[in-house]
This record gives sequence, structure tokens and C-alpha cells, in this order.
Amino acid sequence: MVVVRRLFPLFVVLLASCLSALPATSAGFKCTTDADCMVGALSCVASVCGASSGAADGGSDAGLPDAGTLDAGGQGDAGAETGLRLAFFRADYPFPLDSFPTREFPSRGRYVSDVATLRAQVQELQYGHVNAGIISWFGRMTPSNADATRVFQVGTSLKWALFYEREPLDTPSAAEIATVLTDARTTFAQSAANYLWLDGGFVFFVAQSRSNVAGCDVATRWVQGNRMSGSRAFLVLATPDDGGAVASCPDQPNAWRSGADAFYGETAEVTTISPGAWPWNGPRVLTRDISAFQGAVSRANDAGISLQYINSFNSWQHGTAVESGHTRLADGGMGTSWASDSGMGAFLDVLHALPFTR
Repeated sequence: MVVVRRLFPLFVVLLASCLSALPATSAGFKCTTDADCMVGALSCVASVCGASSGAADGGSDAGLPDAGTLDAGGQGDAGAETGLRLAFFRADYPFPLDSFPTREFPSRGRYVSDVATLRAQVQELQYGHVNAGIISWFGRMTPSNADATRVFQVGTSLKWALFYEREPLDTPSAAEIATVLTDARTTFAQSAANYLWLDGGFVFFVAQSRSNVAGCDVATRWVQGNRMSGSRAFLVLATPDDGGAVASCPDQPNAWRSGADAFYGETAEVTTISPGAWPWNGPRVLTRDISAFQGAVSRANDAGISLQYINSFNSWQHGTAVESGHTRLADGGMGTSWASDSGMGAFLDVLHALPFTR
């Protein structure tokens, strides 16, 4: 036993040296020399395997994969000139029914987005000229991680990005945010060929914060967390309901989107469009209106702003879905329907008729 105890530290040292020399299997692998990075043209920069071209400036982006290599279709920073129509997306309805007795209900009934359902929903998104879905995600160690993985694997003809839902629940610190962004990058952005990248960063939406009415607290935490992680996320944050004084915040995300419940909202970077809003746990906030929705889409198309956000494709618990459906009566019966002859629903018909062609 004495001999084993004396040899064990030496064994650990030898094992560590062997492991450090193992070749990398993807960008982001920790390394000591270029020899540790045996995939493509990767090299060891700041102890991380990455593309040589990304290390030229020696900044926080060093060692991270080039956005253009991860963009589906090889378009690099997609949408920078042509504009992008994005839509919030959930991988199930509802979650769960007993806890969220929604006021509105999808025409397809209850669903978990299996392969067949997901493929049908991708077709519906594309019918509405949506370029990317923004997937609900609560973090790597939650059931939503498996949901998002399934969406990325099945919805390969569409771009996708993550929408982080825990901000209003946890108010994470900058250090915690750094971990969240690292998880998002390593789990999805680096490996999914159809992850949406803009301006050299992977797109990452964050739910509206309740921590500071002016919006500056959330901006500071997420910008600092992004910097700490070196994850190079393209951050999209939500303004307070009244818009707040976010333009004067000392730390700025890549984009702000409107956090108000309205048919139309606008910031300098994003236009936001909703068909209505009737949350499961409160009164109707915005009466569903097809004419107002059509006017909002036309206004967004003419605004000269590159990012257009549909809130939402299927957030049934918030009553903002453009997916085909109907309201529910108190007895559980069908109320007002927005199903249409196309089979897609009246609100998707509007998006189909009014493509975003900037």
C-alpha cells in the first residue's frame, strides 16, 4: 500500500501529460501547442484551438471559430444587408397543460415537436418568410436543452438561435452569464451548422429583465458576462415596457428589441411585431387583430431596420402565437379561430403576402 501511495502522484502527472497531447476534435479544445489542434487549419491561440484567421488581432475573439464557417449556406454574416425576419419558437405545447391552461389553443392540438411536427412547423415558418427561429432555452442542464437539440437536428433548412428564458427568474450575475454563454457556444453555436451568426457573433436573445426599470443593469451584466466568457455572442436584449432610457446605458448590447406588449415596436436595431397578447395567468393585454397585425408588418417592412422579430410563432402561454389556432371558451370549447383556407392560419398568411425583402 505504501508503494502504491508513493507511485500515485507520479501516475497522475504522467496521465495529465498524455492527455494534454491528445489531438483536438473541434474548435474550442484546450491546447498547449499547435500540434494539439489536428483538425483543419486550427492552431493553438490563448490555450484554445481555433482558426488562425481569428487570432490576428489577439483580442477576446482569439481562438473562437470563424462565424462564416458556421453559417448555414456559407453566407457569413447573414442578413446584414438583406434583412432577417425572426420568430420566437417553443418546442412543445403547452409546458405543461395542467400548469398553463392557456387562453388560446393551436389548431393541431396538443403537441410535442417530434420529427413530423417539427418539419411541418419549419414549412409554416418558411411559408411566412421567416429566416430564423429563436428557440426557448432555459440552460444546458434543463429539459429545454434536449428540445433545442432536437430542433437544430430536424429543422436543418432554417437557421436557429437561442432565447434565454431564465433572466427574469434568476437575475444572473456576470460570472453566471459567462457560464451560460459558454454553454450556448460549446453546445450549439460551435457545432450546429444552421446556427444564426451576425456581425461575427452567434445570435443570443435574452428574455425581458425585471431587475432594473431603466434596462441598464441587465445590459451591464450581459455585456460584462459576454466579455468574461470570450464567447463572442451577438446579444439581443429587451427594453423595459416603456422603452426606458436604454440608449444612455454605459454598456450596450448588439441590439435592443422592444419589450412592450404592442402590435408594433421599434428600436434602432429591431422591429417587433405581435398579433395580440393574452397570457395564461392574466387578463387580455392586446386584443388579437389581423388588420392591426397586417399594418404592423407593413410598417416594419418599410422601417429600414435590418432585423424583424415576430413575437411569436407559438408562445401559446403568452397568447402571442401566429401559428394557426383559436381562442378557448370558459367551458373549454372553441372560440374565435384564425385558421385559414391555406391551412397555415390568417396571421402566417399575412407574413406570406408581405415578405421582408430589404
